[in-house]
Amino acid sequence: MSDDIADTRHGSFLGAEDLLGRAAAAERRVRAATAAAAQDFSVPEAFRLDEATRSGMTALLEEWVEAAERALSDFATPGAGEVLPLLRAAGLLNDWTLTDALIGQVRQDQLGKALPHHASADPARVSLINRFIDHPVPAIAEAARDLLLAGHHKGNPETGQQRAPLHLHAKLLWWVASAKREQAGAEADIALDEALCAAVRRAIAAAEAFPNEAADAAAMRFAAAIGSAPREVPELLVEALRDRRLALFLALFAHAAQIGYADARALVLDRHPQRLVLALHAIGAPRDTIAQIGFLLCEADPNRAIAVLADCVDAVGAVDHAQAWAVLAALRLDPAYHAARAALRRSAMAGWGEGGR
Repeated sequence: MSDDIADTRHGSFLGAEDLLGRAAAAERRVRAATAAAAQDFSVPEAFRLDEATRSGMTALLEEWVEAAERALSDFATPGAGEVLPLLRAAGLLNDWTLTDALIGQVRQDQLGKALPHHASADPARVSLINRFIDHPVPAIAEAARDLLLAGHHKGNPETGQQRAPLHLHAKLLWWVASAKREQAGAEADIALDEALCAAVRRAIAAAEAFPNEAADAAAMRFAAAIGSAPREVPELLVEALRDRRLALFLALFAHAAQIGYADARALVLDRHPQRLVLALHAIGAPRDTIAQIGFLLCEADPNRAIAVLADCVDAVGAVDHAQAWAVLAALRLDPAYHAARAALRRSAMAGWGEGGR
């Protein structure tokens, strides 16, 4: 009997070795699917991503990967095509730093769009940023204009496609280059490796030279430029939220708390208000201001419990400012230290999971 089996659907012959190889690949797919299903099934409902957030993260990831691909578009490899499926299969989505940035940006956008509009009690009063456009201090006026410009340019393909933050953009460039190398298959050699590495280095240098400043970076520059006195910060925070300028709110909060923008965003996006209330108390926000900020966030996000917020606001007055500052102190530690601790926690979690099987 022949080792060749006719594949009648395609009018060709499937060899015995091919059949065995495909059967082994099918078994691996089944096992991978079962492992993924088990992982998904084990996620507590409270931690599960809603469909809107998941879709937003997928769309944003596609933008970031496409931006990296465009940065390497002058370097064509044989058989090159879309690399995202290959990156997914290689485990790109298991990168916690990337996931944290994606979910933070998507949820920030969601919260910013959902903020209610509150007209000023004084109809003649212009918005917070516009008041600084013609400021007599050139650095402040320039920072205000840059912030307005960054908001207008967001997502506009004619003014520069949205790409990942610089450190993640560099990482994605290396991933995309590696994917292009894999796509080259038998055509790949050391010359291709060297050319890809050179292309990535050029792309990183170009990104550093032209940072395509995002709204959050522009907002941080503006917050630093105005350098508001502590007594002015609470009023500015409320006004920024009422103007639906979430990036500005986060920047002002981060600057006052002396923490990074991403850390400030994490505190604000946390639907449990305890840490945010303590942090606002630490920077000198009065009880009424903390309540206003919390209420505005509750209006924008129905998953936040107003009753829990009210309890926290009532209790925070009894907390010493030094104790409240302790909430922020951990966020000021070196990012490399945080990254190392996160890696150790992931390792411990993985070990616990393996021991439980």
